[in-house]
Amino acid sequence: MKIDLTDVPVILGAGPAGLAASLTLCQLKIPHILLEKERFPRDKICGDALSGKVLTQLKRHFPEVYQELSTSQEALESHGIIFTSPDNSVTEIPFRRTEDVRIDPPGYICSRIQFDRMMFDHLDPNFAHIIYEKVEKVETAPSTLKIFNEAGNVICETQLLIAADGGRMRTSRQLSDVISKPSHTCAGLRQYWKGVEGMHPRGFIELHFIDSIQPGYFWIFPLPDDQCNVGIGMLSSAISKKKVNLTKVFEQIIQEHPTISSRFKNAHALEKQKGWLLPLGSRKIKLSGNNFLLTGDAGSLIDPFTGEGISNAIISGRLAAIKTAEALEANRYDASFLSSYDQEVYDKIWMELKLSRGLQQLSHLKPLFNWVIRKSGKNEYLKNTLTDMFNHTDLRRNLFNPLFYFRILFG
Repeated sequence: MKIDLTDVPVILGAGPAGLAASLTLCQLKIPHILLEKERFPRDKICGDALSGKVLTQLKRHFPEVYQELSTSQEALESHGIIFTSPDNSVTEIPFRRTEDVRIDPPGYICSRIQFDRMMFDHLDPNFAHIIYEKVEKVETAPSTLKIFNEAGNVICETQLLIAADGGRMRTSRQLSDVISKPSHTCAGLRQYWKGVEGMHPRGFIELHFIDSIQPGYFWIFPLPDDQCNVGIGMLSSAISKKKVNLTKVFEQIIQEHPTISSRFKNAHALEKQKGWLLPLGSRKIKLSGNNFLLTGDAGSLIDPFTGEGISNAIISGRLAAIKTAEALEANRYDASFLSSYDQEVYDKIWMELKLSRGLQQLSHLKPLFNWVIRKSGKNEYLKNTLTDMFNHTDLRRNLFNPLFYFRILFG
């Protein structure tokens, strides 16, 4: 089937948000253009962890992608998380209470070079027309948007753009006047390693909350073939205030940290450190306007506490595609018509983002954070509550309820 490229929606960026939007448009049999600057498979800087929330979205809406992920040798099952507090207290929290092997794994770790390729491979070429070109800018025209390449030439023109071009938020800034604020962004570094010792046999991911990078954390996420995704993230405003050299701190943790450094003595890095910016969902921004919808990192939808963005990218990308179908049906591309998309996105994820923002701020209270981690290793009620929080995010409200701490002390 040959696509008529005149007057079709355009998706900018083929990460999880853009691919979720494209897969959904394919399901709806809507022809569209997908703009991506690199050919697949290609790397994207990320923590590579796929939460239960991601898996739920895949099972429900893109089961063919989930099937490939769950049977791939490139993905590793993850059954829990290890927290280390600033005073080096450690607790292990399973993602669910049961260890029934008949139940699907609660999470996976899979490199983005593989995960994005899995999603991309399931696009229907009858409806998704791929153009490999780096976009330099997007300009408004009387009733359309013009998309330009680096040479200043128009790649295409569209009445509706789904912006999924990631954390640099170039399109977001050009179209919706979003101002990047250090208090709502996180700087991150990632580096792949091989041979890190002491990894959990059930693929637990590790978050190490260390004094020098508060608010933020150092992570170690296991991958297949004895590899790990190792990284560090810290709130941008804190980096500026404390004058932190994130690269230097990253290296110091690996070389000198009392409990972490020994695990790297026989390991070796597989790449140079790579950095990126994470726009956090700790504030609401305008996600739509005349002729455009913002999704994923481009819409500043990353979880403020965990730094996880893939699940909200998939959710927003799918909702953007559905709104696109409605716009095509109504032949309406104005800000007023598209504004309901904002409400639909925030109705699904804002409460969780708000609670995660609270957890981010709670982690600043070092004595309380140390105490919760120490207690969780001994207190069954606390451990079960923390486990349940990964399956039912509304239970995170417990951490802001004084009765919760009373039960830990006296229950």
